[in-house]
Amino acid sequence: MPFVAVDCSSWRKPSWKASSSAMFGGLTGAVTAKKGLFEEADRGTCFLDEIGNISPAIQAKLLRVLQEHEIKTVGGTETIKIDVRMVAPRPKPGRTGGEKKFREDLFYRLNVVSIHLPSSGTPEDIPC
Repeated sequence: MPFVAVDCSSWRKPSWKASSSAMFGGLTGAVTAKKGLFEEADRGTCFLDEIGNISPAIQAKLLRVLQEHEIKTVGGTETIKIDVRMVAPRPKPGRTGGEKKFREDLFYRLNVVSIHLPSSGTPEDIPC
């Protein structure tokens, strides 16, 4: 089962095309198509680190992936069904990428199962 860790802070940059290509794959100026992060994580887990930093436009795209369980590659015409478990640390409330807010509907879509960890962060503090 694949595990793909993603640093979402790179998705807040103004380069929408580069972010979309990284997430969804597609033609990136090369002759062959490249798999995106979600396609690489198919039938596995995608860890979305620093999710509170993504732009509102990418939040909307991510929400659609979570709702529809499918992606469309950049420049592609067909949708690809994916089965990916998304894991993300809780974003700081009300802020992302400057003063923009994190979408409530995306937060609730990601917040299906919450795991509360103690602030000390030692493995002995985590209940089994």
